[in-house]
Amino acid sequence: MSQDKILSVIQKADSFFYTEHAKNELSLNVRDIHRLDLTKDKSKDRFGSQRYSRINLGVSTEQFTLLPSGMDFSTLSGDALAPLIQLNDTTSIRTDNVYSYGLRIVYAFPRQSYGFSWLDELADRTDDLRVSHYFSPILLNLSYRIKQDGVFVFIEKHEIGVVVIMDQQPILVNTYKINEVEEYLYFILLAFDQTGMSIKDETLFLSGQINKDTKLFEYLFKYVRNISFMDHKMDATKGGYRYFDLHSLMLYG
Repeated sequence: MSQDKILSVIQKADSFFYTEHAKNELSLNVRDIHRLDLTKDKSKDRFGSQRYSRINLGVSTEQFTLLPSGMDFSTLSGDALAPLIQLNDTTSIRTDNVYSYGLRIVYAFPRQSYGFSWLDELADRTDDLRVSHYFSPILLNLSYRIKQDGVFVFIEKHEIGVVVIMDQQPILVNTYKINEVEEYLYFILLAFDQTGMSIKDETLFLSGQINKDTKLFEYLFKYVRNISFMDHKMDATKGGYRYFDLHSLMLYG
C-alpha cells in the first residue's frame, strides 16, 4: 500500500475496525471496511506490513470524563482523577480537546488488548500516529456537520455508546457494556429519562450494528416516535450509517 494512504482504526474492547483512504477523501465506502476480532485472531502483523502517511486511532474506553477546556491541566494526575477514572499498570492518561463544545475528554489509554501490543504495531507503520478517544471525532462531527439536538447511539456487539445533545451542547456522553438485547433498550431509554429529553418529541439517531429488521429496532419503535439513521455523506441503502464513528475519525482524527 502506498505511503500516501491514511489508515483510520477504531479500537473496541475486543476488536478493531478500520479503513484505508486518501488524505482528502470525505466519503466512506462500506466495502473497504475491515474488522479484526482479537478473541479469535492470534496472528502477528494484523495490519499487514505496509506503511502509511498517517494513522488515525480512535480508542473506545469506559474510563473517561468530560471537563471544561479552560481548566488547568498542567497538574492533572492519577490521584486527582481517581474518583472519575480508574488507572492500572497498562494504562496512561490522555486528553483530547473538543474545541467546538469547549470541552476536553480525559481518558485512560490502554496500551494493549489480549496481550497484543497493538499500539506498538501501529506506531511501526507511520511517522504520524494520531490518537484520540472514540467520542472526540464523533463530537466534532456532531458539532460541525450535523448540528442537531437529539439522542445519538452507537451500537456494537456487547457495547453501546450514547451522546445526548441539548441546546447544541453535549449533556451526556457515556458507553455501556451489554449482555442482552434488552439492555440496549434500557440504556437508550435511560438516556432520555436522565436528560429530560422527550421520547415523543426528540429524535433518536441510530448508528452501528442495527437495522429495521432487528429485534432491537422493533423494541425501540414501540417507545420512541422519531427514529432516524445517521446517514451523513453515506449511502444508507448500503448500510453506510453503521460506520458514522469511523467516518467521523476519517474527517476529524
